[in-house]
Amino acid sequence: RGGGHVIYINDAIRNRDNPAGFFQGLRVDASAPRLGYLIARDRPDGVQPLITYDNATSLSWYKSHTDIVTKIEARRVVMVGGNLSQSVSERTLPLASDGTIDRAAARTAKVFAILKNNIVE
Repeated sequence: RGGGHVIYINDAIRNRDNPAGFFQGLRVDASAPRLGYLIARDRPDGVQPLITYDNATSLSWYKSHTDIVTKIEARRVVMVGGNLSQSVSERTLPLASDGTIDRAAARTAKVFAILKNNIVE
């Protein structure tokens, strides 16, 4: 619980090896997204460093956002996110043949972690 996404994203990454936790923060290529998972992405502002899975927990604050996975299709993941520009929007990312988010698309979209939702598993 906190005033920014950074709080629960970093908690999930620190909790990556604990399947008893509510969320586990995983590398983008470590897990195929599933319904209810959160996709974490950087929101660069020209001041903060590029946020990556490896440096996120070393920072106490950074601009970020998460979208919730609402649908998995044959070659893409569909997500919904809100509170950006006072709206709710749907986003999609292509999937690789192994079901993970396409790595090039993840880099372009600034996706740096998948938050596995153990509440709905």
